[in-house]
Amino acid sequence: IKALADDVERTLSAAGNATAASVLSGAREAQTTLVTASMDAASQVKSLAADVERSLTLAGTTTAEAVTASAREAKNTLSAPSTGAPDQVKSLAADVQLPLTIAGSATAESITAGARDAQNTLINASADAASHVKSLAADVERTLSMAGSATAEAITSGAREAQNTLVNTSTDVATKVTS
Repeated sequence: IKALADDVERTLSAAGNATAASVLSGAREAQTTLVTASMDAASQVKSLAADVERSLTLAGTTTAEAVTASAREAKNTLSAPSTGAPDQVKSLAADVQLPLTIAGSATAESITAGARDAQNTLINASADAASHVKSLAADVERTLSMAGSATAEAITSGAREAQNTLVNTSTDVATKVTS
């Protein structure tokens, strides 16, 4: 009976350890997946921000060039009838070019800052999730270990009780047989 109790205790302990190892392995895989997904998302956000920044810069430059070309054309058209008109067109073109350039730069900076914030949020969320998974794995491991120990103790106690009962019964029978 003792050997059976020892076998049951080893089996339960091995099952608890295997389950804890499996949960821990799953938690590590989940953490790796979350970190990879976070880095992929951050990379995509950075790439998108860079694309938008290039597009806005190009649009601002193109618009500024179009305004400048229109101003030159207006200058050429108006140069014969009036000498003051070209100066006004130049001034107007300069006034339009600067705000467009500033607006494009500000928009690009805003998108870049948003992308950084999104990346930081994803990294923090990934770290929090990994921490929760580690904590859960540790809790499961402790619970399984305690359950395995309690079960083994109960089986061992039951086996000892059965052994004592058998010894007492066989002693009683032997005493009655000899009397």
